Amino acid sequence: MYRKSIGRLALSSLLIGSSLIYAQDDQASLSESAIQGKAVFAVCQSCHDASLNPPKAPPMYGVQRRYQRQYENQQAFVDAIVQFVSQPTEDRALMKHPIKKLGLMPALPLGDDMLSNIATYIYEENFEPPCDHWANAISSEKGKGKHRKQVQSSFNELCK
Repeated sequence: MYRKSIGRLALSSLLIGSSLIYAQDDQASLSESAIQGKAVFAVCQSCHDASLNPPKAPPMYGVQRRYQRQYENQQAFVDAIVQFVSQPTEDRALMKHPIKKLGLMPALPLGDDMLSNIATYIYEENFEPPCDHWANAISSEKGKGKHRKQVQSSFNELCK
């Protein structure tokens, strides 16, 4: 009995230790600012969660990709996110389709330092493709519009 308990304890310690090493390795690739942003990212994730059906906002995977295409470096990316979420306007918005479908997001009443940390996390994180979100969008959108074609193409490329 005692021997089994020691064995289970050792196995549990090994599993917990390897989980902690994995978490540390995951965070090791993030800057200190991004780690701080990740700690408060739930503010964004409450709406940008890809598993929400119906969605409240575009998944963060898409937001990240769209801003990375528009801004050539991290600082420009971070500045643009901070400026937009501080005072969202249709003119500043890069993602026109989600605004048409879901409306303009409310301003986030957070300090620029906190928003900068969150934006840095968004820039540095490796978000998973939102396959379930895309599958729902494909089945719910009618016709063969540009957005539907883009979603279908992304789904076919990254989710199959």
